[in-house]
Amino acid sequence: MPDIKEWKNMKRIGIAAAILIVALLMTGAVSALASNEKTEKTIMIRGIGPDTAMTSDGQVVKVIFHNINNGTQIGTNQLQSTLSSVSGSVAPGYMDVWGPYSWTAGTYVSESATWTPTNQNALLGIYDLDQNNGPFLQRSGGSGTFSVSVPWTGSSWGYAFLNPASNSQTESYTLTY
Repeated sequence: MPDIKEWKNMKRIGIAAAILIVALLMTGAVSALASNEKTEKTIMIRGIGPDTAMTSDGQVVKVIFHNINNGTQIGTNQLQSTLSSVSGSVAPGYMDVWGPYSWTAGTYVSESATWTPTNQNALLGIYDLDQNNGPFLQRSGGSGTFSVSVPWTGSSWGYAFLNPASNSQTESYTLTY
């Protein structure tokens, strides 16, 4: 049976080990996340004009709103809309926004998309037409998903698909939500 000195030494070693583990976690030398979990950088898009926006990485894009409530096709694209899926084509530097939806802050929304050509990136997100901004994530490989807790309450939210200006070709897409 260990004596008092041995217990004190074991306690000190345990405290030192706990401090070392915390220090390693805080410096990033050791990660508490599983290797397949990654933190993704959200790209914010903010309006700089009535139909123009800028991404947080400096790309200027044209915003095209599609009102799905009355089935009217707005814009120059050939578009088809159902209650949970929309399709379109956007040139590089253009963003299609489908709405409007009234969402309360904290509401969880999700969308998925497929697009061609598959060797180009796309940005998926939600966009508030009243506030002229919203969060997006970059996706690659011709398909991707985006899920988010709505950051603020609004009545003019829309699901969005953006073909980055850095791409060289028009993207044809289907967006499901």
